[in-house]
Amino acid sequence: MQKKNKDKSEQLAQQLVKTSNTEELKKISDQYEEILEGFESTMNAAYDYRDAFDSNKKGLGDFSIPANIKLRQNEIKQLQNKLHDFEQYLQQLKQADEDFEGDSKSEKEIAALLEQIMNTLMEFTIDIKELDRV
Repeated sequence: MQKKNKDKSEQLAQQLVKTSNTEELKKISDQYEEILEGFESTMNAAYDYRDAFDSNKKGLGDFSIPANIKLRQNEIKQLQNKLHDFEQYLQQLKQADEDFEGDSKSEKEIAALLEQIMNTLMEFTIDIKELDRV
């Protein structure tokens, strides 16, 4: 479109130099105004797109992809640390259960609860490892 307008503008400039007819000059002037209006419209649209782009970019803030990835990596690391702390606590609880001298019923209940907790912990560990790969 710009090339077309440029070519037309050059043709009009050549006609302007060649003519002294006021009617012809008026036509050339009107055609220049049309070209100018088209150019202004194109430039205004470009500025509007640029403003919209800048607004969207500003609105994203911390949600830009690199920042978001880094944030998620930190969250996963924190979750891994908490999981590790919980595993240590659970191992201490297991040792305390082994050292405990209670009746067989309470021993079985504690063992069943520990088994349930260990299974849940194992599922979390697998989930964390999968997240870490992503």
